[in-house]
Amino acid sequence: SRAQYTDAAALADGAGVILFAVSGGKIVKTRSFDGRTFYGIGQAGKSPAVVLAPDEPWEGAALAGPFALRRDAEVLLFYAGAGGIGLARSRDGVSFEKSSAPILAGAVGAPTVFALPSGALAMLFTTASGLEEARSGDGGATWTRLPGVVLGPSGLVPGAAEPFDSAR
Repeated sequence: SRAQYTDAAALADGAGVILFAVSGGKIVKTRSFDGRTFYGIGQAGKSPAVVLAPDEPWEGAALAGPFALRRDAEVLLFYAGAGGIGLARSRDGVSFEKSSAPILAGAVGAPTVFALPSGALAMLFTTASGLEEARSGDGGATWTRLPGVVLGPSGLVPGAAEPFDSAR
């Protein structure tokens, strides 16, 4: 009852939903068969299973911003740490194997990944400048940052009111 869950990421799984979220700096996983009631949430003595904890030096003390993508027979779980964006892979959706280094290093976070018609992967992620993009042609192992900002704060005209998106 004292757990706080943030940064939810849902993944369709047959007739149900798998939900990844952050709790106490770790990424946990729970399941729902109706899309509303998740196992372990609110049930006495039960809690979602921890699937990733910060144990690599680049991750820092806490993980954030999970994003799950089913690709062929794998579940790819992207997440943010203190030194970049990491990737963990799973064949069963329960046990994940993390890459030992970030797939995208730096002050980046909140990854969202999708497959392009070509089969390549594209990632949108946050930086201090706004949203940026990276691409991977090898299933997510290596990424190339594209130049420029995809979406950022609007430019201000002298004397104009600050736009709604100037903070981030």
